[in-house]
Amino acid sequence: MKSSERTDEMKEMRYNMMSTLNYKMRREHNQQRIRCEAHHETLASPLLSSEVSINVKFCPTEVTISDCPPSVVVDGVRTIKLSCRSSTSNPRSTITWYFNDNLQESGHSPKYIASTYSGETTELYFTSRPLTANDVGMQFKCCADITTEHICQSRTCSEVCTPDVNFGEHDEGQQFPIMLIMIVSVCGVVLVVVFILVENNKMPR
Repeated sequence: MKSSERTDEMKEMRYNMMSTLNYKMRREHNQQRIRCEAHHETLASPLLSSEVSINVKFCPTEVTISDCPPSVVVDGVRTIKLSCRSSTSNPRSTITWYFNDNLQESGHSPKYIASTYSGETTELYFTSRPLTANDVGMQFKCCADITTEHICQSRTCSEVCTPDVNFGEHDEGQQFPIMLIMIVSVCGVVLVVVFILVENNKMPR
């Protein structure tokens, strides 16, 4: 590594030398060690040495939702449980969940897992409320950010999880149209009468 050096002459033929290292750190340098040594041509071993561990702070680059189902049953009873994981970061990331762009409490505690570049990945589950037919087009999303320090320019978010909806047999409180067709003959003329009823489908007590 190249460095800039400066030598200042002191009294009694003594000299003070200072060396400055300018180096662009990347995440792969996290927790690596830098060592500097002072040498003199008349000595075989270094006069002095010093070593320091590098703490490189970096943001997550990817956030993913696992277990996103292709479809869910909405019956007013069942919930959905999803898992969100961020890529490695230092310090550890904080994950937030969104349901239809509304911030949600996950109902779970985060897990921190040792990962690459001596960083950590964060995993956080989310359990939804009971889903109903009103949740058609539901969207789940999670985002990761480092909230303890302002080192990330923006949050990193997952792709949206949008399961298809299957209507359950007991979706309480949901209304479904029922069409009845009656054919009536009056004076040789056939009339078709259509009745549209709305049934409130409730769970049996």
